[in-house]
Amino acid sequence: MDRNNLLNILKTLTEMMHCPTCGETYTIEEVQYISQVEGYCLLQVSCKKCHIPVWVNFFVENGQNKSEKRFSVQKLEQEKSEPISVNEVIDFHQQISSFDGNFKKTFKA
Repeated sequence: MDRNNLLNILKTLTEMMHCPTCGETYTIEEVQYISQVEGYCLLQVSCKKCHIPVWVNFFVENGQNKSEKRFSVQKLEQEKSEPISVNEVIDFHQQISSFDGNFKKTFKA
């Protein structure tokens, strides 16, 4: 992916996405390039207000002409949900404290 494509993707990303916690819009300075493998690109965005990291994965598709590249960034719909309660944190802590590493036993239906 060339520099211009990456800058276009970052611009589109910062226009579309908002922090899922506080709703703050992102700036390009908050975006970190993590890696790219076989056309998949991974970025991390950290909110300047609440510092919550968000990972963004997208695919850069080659056009018919090898010098032409297209990109697609899919907007993630943010689900409105209730904050995690103190009791839920305590329950999770109790469950994870007794976890022995056996996922088959733990997730047995």
